[in-house]
Amino acid sequence: MTTATYETWSQPDPTETRLFWWAVRLERLIATFKFHFLIEFTRLLLLGFYEDFQAFLARIELEENRSENEAQFKAVFQHKVRAAERMEELVSHLDSLGNVPYKGCKLGEYLVGADRLEELKLFVRATALEREGEEILDQGKRKFLVTVTQRKLTPNQQSAMLGRYKELAELFPRSGEFPSA
Repeated sequence: MTTATYETWSQPDPTETRLFWWAVRLERLIATFKFHFLIEFTRLLLLGFYEDFQAFLARIELEENRSENEAQFKAVFQHKVRAAERMEELVSHLDSLGNVPYKGCKLGEYLVGADRLEELKLFVRATALEREGEEILDQGKRKFLVTVTQRKLTPNQQSAMLGRYKELAELFPRSGEFPSA
């Protein structure tokens, strides 16, 4: 009975065969092709999304301008806030791809474009600031109402305040609109 020692191993290493070499090369080619295909497909989807985003911004602005009362404005604004929250998730994913180089730039910027990515980030930040401003206004309104209801007003003071309120309501028909200088 022959015994094999580790020095005289007679079985060939499968990783040293031509079959293995071709399998590795083809696998890399397939992986690379799929990767490039997925990147280009994602880029086309994001460019289409960006066009839809531009139309969305125009529609939101139009609806905000057409709103006739605070309830309508808040309904449109809530839609804008929900979109900004979802957009923040997309922007964070694109930012996480920022360190991956692709075709001479960062992958996130390649997928959307540097200017477009910056505009998406600005939309998210601006909407967050606008939301904070609306919350501050709502808190101010609540504090004002609490203060007014706690005060004992004379009938003359009540009618003067009501008249002033109607005057302001005519000047500013919607929440957040100020006359231009």
